[in-house]
Amino acid sequence: MIELKLNLRNLNKMNTIVVNGKRMQVEGNSISINGNKIFVDGKELNCEELKNEVTIKWEGDLASLECHNAKIKGNIQGNVDSHNVDITGNVGGNVDSHNVEMKGDVHGDVKGHNIDISGNVYGQQKKI
Repeated sequence: MIELKLNLRNLNKMNTIVVNGKRMQVEGNSISINGNKIFVDGKELNCEELKNEVTIKWEGDLASLECHNAKIKGNIQGNVDSHNVDITGNVGGNVDSHNVEMKGDVHGDVKGHNIDISGNVYGQQKKI
């Protein structure tokens, strides 16, 4: 089962989500994957059934990110809670992840086992 939670920053702005190459305009503040379906604010997106590895690309800034694995190109305004995260952009809050790879600044704390950041960490950096 695939599970992913994204909280979006600008609630009234249309954003773009790309699911396995299919591009869709969406408006909402909550994206979730439940089983083999994707929902935005509880409304199911019209896309093919999800199988095996699913690639989701979000075009726009995120308020926060909670997931197992993520590769993000863009800014995250709040916190990141993930097992593996690869971010090209800035994080406004804390990063808590087992593996952290970042190209950008973190304005909060970073906690992780493997940490590789090519940018500034304005809070504390703690290896666990």
